[in-house]
Amino acid sequence: MGYFIAFLIMFISGGLIVILNWSDPFYPLILLSCLLPVFFRKKIYLSTIHTLINQSVYFLLFLALIFLRGETILYQDNLPILIKMMIMFFVGMYVFTYHETKRDFFKVYIKTFEFLIVLSWCSWVGANVLPFLIIPIKDGFSTFMGIGFVRYEDYHKFGFYRNQGVFWEPGMMGCMTVIAFIIKRYVLQQKEKLWMYYVHIVTTVSIGAIGIFGLTVISTKYIDYVERSKLIGLIVTPLLLLGVGVVSYFSIFAPDTGVTILSTIFQRDLANDSSVFTRFADMKYGFQSAMDKKYIGHGRDFSDFYALTIQEINATKEHYDGGITNAIVSMFYMYGLFFIVFYLLLLFGALKSFDSKRVIPFVIAFIGILMFEPLQLS
Repeated sequence: MGYFIAFLIMFISGGLIVILNWSDPFYPLILLSCLLPVFFRKKIYLSTIHTLINQSVYFLLFLALIFLRGETILYQDNLPILIKMMIMFFVGMYVFTYHETKRDFFKVYIKTFEFLIVLSWCSWVGANVLPFLIIPIKDGFSTFMGIGFVRYEDYHKFGFYRNQGVFWEPGMMGCMTVIAFIIKRYVLQQKEKLWMYYVHIVTTVSIGAIGIFGLTVISTKYIDYVERSKLIGLIVTPLLLLGVGVVSYFSIFAPDTGVTILSTIFQRDLANDSSVFTRFADMKYGFQSAMDKKYIGHGRDFSDFYALTIQEINATKEHYDGGITNAIVSMFYMYGLFFIVFYLLLLFGALKSFDSKRVIPFVIAFIGILMFEPLQLS
């Protein structure tokens, strides 16, 4: 049952909603899958209480903001989001009643994810070698024999399909790889099969995901070196600061040169890349439009954001209600300052429980993931 629940968590969050739009029937399925083991389990561990209290406050804060904005539970996506929060609540109950610690569930999660890695390699290689077996689904999405998704847009842009597995895009696959890597290496302290993660992140050809993964590996390795020897720390620290300085210089004083260098490395015209431009515009104009209702948020009404993008860049995602891809900015826009602060405090607490010595690299990685993909309420 644990493997099935772990798969549903990833699949519902990462591909089912966007590509197949079949999420509604799966919500009661995952709730039932979590409740059945809990119902037959007599022992409840004390760690359950603290987790469920936090999730209850999170749920009640969301409800309060709905009423403060004058909305109803049935308005826009309020009800599906409340259902997702209930799923999170019952997943928490399952993890902390059926498993003695989070680590026990994480072992199941990692085995499930590594199975998905192998499956994604099969679909990725198959799609590029045997493209006549690709079956169109909708809106540029296709599947290779039903075991993984691919996008025609990738083939049009790169001349080959990137690896996205059961997720809606390669960047999402990359972000899930970063999360699984952190859990495997630093929560479970498993070192076997780490090569799979290094190889896998490259097959996504996602600049954002590869960057977050690389930053996570470098920063955690740095902490490891400093722990082992102060002398190594004295040698590595200047090199790390030099790297930060170079990145800062190109970002602030020579962005065009920086974009040219990255375009050469990734063989991709980033200056005119729609994905890069969309993420930049969402962050900038999403934050600006959020300031109008910074305490209680706009809810799922993105009309102010769309109006600002039309005014500033003469472009908008209103025709398909695309929202804001940056999850941090999106939460600030939709639910306001109090919600985003509480969300980030919960995230920090969870990551600190992973490994308190490496909590800062973990926070940076997860913030990067949330700024790269709209995963805030998945």
